[in-house]
Amino acid sequence: MKKVIEYGIVYGAEPKILGQAERQWLDNLKIEIGNTSTYPINVLINLTWLHPPDELSLLNLISDTGTKDNTKLWFAGSVDGTDWIRGAKSFKYLQSQGYEYEFVGNANDHFNAWMPNLLLQYNNLSKVTLVDAKYLFLSYNRKPRPWRKELVNRLIDNELHTKGFITFEAGVFPIIDLQTAQYDQELHTEDLRFTRPEDILTLGNLEIWNNSYSVIVSETEISDSCHLSEKTWKPLLGLRPYFLNSNPGVAKILDRLGFYTPGKLFNNPKLDSCSINTIISQLKSIENSSELYNSQLDMLIHNQNRFIEIANSDPTKILNWPQ
Repeated sequence: MKKVIEYGIVYGAEPKILGQAERQWLDNLKIEIGNTSTYPINVLINLTWLHPPDELSLLNLISDTGTKDNTKLWFAGSVDGTDWIRGAKSFKYLQSQGYEYEFVGNANDHFNAWMPNLLLQYNNLSKVTLVDAKYLFLSYNRKPRPWRKELVNRLIDNELHTKGFITFEAGVFPIIDLQTAQYDQELHTEDLRFTRPEDILTLGNLEIWNNSYSVIVSETEISDSCHLSEKTWKPLLGLRPYFLNSNPGVAKILDRLGFYTPGKLFNNPKLDSCSINTIISQLKSIENSSELYNSQLDMLIHNQNRFIEIANSDPTKILNWPQ
């Protein structure tokens, strides 16, 4: 059996069953790699909690473990997928050095695990309708991906951070830390790298949700046109207008599934390009969010009903539309 070295942390938020399933999958994968790999040294890199500050320690581990001639890298993604790592500096460096690598895993269990639980908790309209538009938008950002950092930078540059509820990794944006970091850390986890007051099973703190007019969704992967996570589904179920900081393919899928996309909700087709510039412009143009919400409510109720319809159907049949 060949040597297999594991790097990374398994999923630790709710639901715990995802982390348990991931641990079992990784254990089985290590055995399979050890039995079948043609390389004497194999580094299994779990991408679930990997973020930029981890990359240097990963590179050091790889260089200390072996050489490009006797080492193969396995990039594993069972929860968030693997596509995002292709744009990371560490991956590009390893590519340039000539390391053999392979991507393994998928996120199929991610979809089925959270949707029934959300339905049980939030299919009552009175629980999620807008109470008071204290915040123009809600923008939860846990793992500090580059497109999320760009979004928060632009919100701050345009002084929109004072109008919304934003979270980000502690220590990156001092002004955001002053506003929300201590609060959302109390609500989330002991892991100080990832501050965000919600999990994949709920809409988060309902006091925040019910006082937020809209939601800016920063998806898990920016280059994958077919990657939709609970981040996108939540405002559909939770009766909120939403913006997509994601691949434009996400808006196309939502449209084909029968949802009102951001472009339709705001009568601005440019929003479906998922451009941060367009999101900023739209937010700056909103004068009375409570009045706008009331004008959008029929569309939001449609989105919620369509979500429930899909959730109670066979997702393989709904998503397997003809090309």
